[in-house]
Amino acid sequence: MEKADAKRLTAKFDDGSTFSYRLTKKSELRLHESALKGFDELEAGKKLYFKGRMLPSGDVFLVLASSDPLPRRPEKGSKSKKTAKLPVLPSSGKFEGEVLGHLVELKIFDVIVKPSRALHITYTLETH
Repeated sequence: MEKADAKRLTAKFDDGSTFSYRLTKKSELRLHESALKGFDELEAGKKLYFKGRMLPSGDVFLVLASSDPLPRRPEKGSKSKKTAKLPVLPSSGKFEGEVLGHLVELKIFDVIVKPSRALHITYTLETH
């Protein structure tokens, strides 16, 4: 942390770059073993972890400044539950499914095979 006043907090990062957060009534300060009440009481040079949120105006307001590392949020698209992997299909053979679409120009079938498996099947004129 580089400096703070009633409206802004400027963070200085390890690479020397700085970033200014807007402080609001909702901005929270969590300090481990400290009696500080407000951002204006912080000393320059204190190591803090920040969580910000972008406002529609493009400004970033400070949601939380903490002396302890913040928990990481799982990335979008990552699944916390492990799903069982479906078996690999053999290179030849037969299966039953429902055809969702057929793109003649690209020679592709879109097929749903139970249980809930979507396939994109390409073919040539020699495919049997």
